[in-house]
Amino acid sequence: MEVQCKCHGVSGSCEMRTCWRSLPKFRDLGEHLQERFHQAILVDYVDKRLVPVDTLTEQSPDIGTYGRRCVEDAKGLNSCEYLCCNRGFKRETFVQEERCNCKFQWCCKVICQTCRKTVVVSTCN
Repeated sequence: MEVQCKCHGVSGSCEMRTCWRSLPKFRDLGEHLQERFHQAILVDYVDKRLVPVDTLTEQSPDIGTYGRRCVEDAKGLNSCEYLCCNRGFKRETFVQEERCNCKFQWCCKVICQTCRKTVVVSTCN
């Protein structure tokens, strides 16, 4: 919150001043939050003190991009080049079975064929 004031009086004199609290501009607030986010560190409460935790020394599934799926030939945030930070990626090919060519048969029956589809999945190293 920031304090804003406005002067009242004859021809701009500040005989009376009105002040109020208001929210900052939305862009300024967003930039401040982003700056605080990038400076944040993980802490733990030990012996009534906040102690920084070194999470990068532990193997954690939700930190980093190791094993994350990416799109090999894409351009953008989900591309393997960007998402894997130029560490490379591995490509796995497997056959997936799924139901296809389904037909409704009177009454109350759906008959499908089983189709095989080759799927290529890329994941970050």
